[in-house]
Amino acid sequence: KLAQFTYDWNAGKFDQIYNILRVTHPASTGDELRSWEWFHFHKLAHSEQLRIDEHTAIINVVTFSPDGRLAASGDRDGTILIWDAASGDVQARTVLADSVLCLDFSPSGDELVAGCQDSSVVLLDVKSAETRYTFDSHVLEVFAVKYGPKGDLIATGGGGTLQIHRQAAGKWTTTMHQGHTRAVRRVWFDTSGTKLASVADDSTLRIWSVDDHKTGSHIALEGVPSTIAMSSDLTRCAIWLKRVVAILDVETKRPMAVLPGFNHAVL
Repeated sequence: KLAQFTYDWNAGKFDQIYNILRVTHPASTGDELRSWEWFHFHKLAHSEQLRIDEHTAIINVVTFSPDGRLAASGDRDGTILIWDAASGDVQARTVLADSVLCLDFSPSGDELVAGCQDSSVVLLDVKSAETRYTFDSHVLEVFAVKYGPKGDLIATGGGGTLQIHRQAAGKWTTTMHQGHTRAVRRVWFDTSGTKLASVADDSTLRIWSVDDHKTGSHIALEGVPSTIAMSSDLTRCAIWLKRVVAILDVETKRPMAVLPGFNHAVL
């Protein structure tokens, strides 16, 4: 099993490591079959600094508050936990109607927005986990949520639609941004809050103007990248494809650098 342990560890397949540890434990086999490598990888697999066991369903998403003091997690049963990132103590919890697919803290850290399988977008109070507002403008599941830098904008992406929700005078208004033809998976604001980037299952990355709803530069990707990151000004993106990380200039659509040598997926 040593070769399998090593491969799974390097590939980040921790669920498979836990399974091998379980099925080779004397409680499962009835005999003591373990040697030094079992105990070595058992120690590695349980070297976490903090472990939260409050969820009873598969966890879909975890995110930190801007100051790093809190973390929030959402699972397949709709449970959201808000917990102290240092101690692991649960500060607040709530259960939504359907699976939680994405989460994001507001810049001030006092609100949390959740996107769900049932197409709802729920705004929560961080201290109590009580619902402050629910957006029902999506018709399919919501895969991406992101606060703007000032906290008065929330971008949400789901089944073929990108939406921006704006708060003014205590009220929320929603605008649709048309352009993607399939589900929107990731969204980012620039640091000024005037531009927005989105990537979707239609294999495109698009840059939008928040105010006039027009799409600017867009890049046709080779399939849907499993990993993509944007610079804070949305002028560059890093994409993992075919064992390399490519850094692209969004305006020219040309690679600025290519970093080879990745034998396993970049997460």
